Amino acid sequence: MEQLKQQSDTVAKLGTDRLVQLEQALPMSMTFKNAHQDLVKWFQEVEPMIAELAVVSINQDTVKKQQDKIKVRGFSAYQCFVLKVGSVSMARLEPQL
Repeated sequence: MEQLKQQSDTVAKLGTDRLVQLEQALPMSMTFKNAHQDLVKWFQEVEPMIAELAVVSINQDTVKKQQDKIKVRGFSAYQCFVLKVGSVSMARLEPQL
């Protein structure tokens, strides 16, 4: 009977530990999900713009102008989402204290 109680306590502790981990992961995963959705939306907006650009030439000035045109058309507005996805990913990779 004592062995069954110990086993039950062990399983309960493992369940509690898992619950704590999931509760900690939920806000981070929601942040990642929201940032990911915003990035997908931005990619869908930018893709047609990129398709409209002239064929890339070997002329360095033309390539630079095309790059600047894309940046001006909205990257800065979505840069915070890129940084948010990166920070969420890095937070998950850091060793837990």
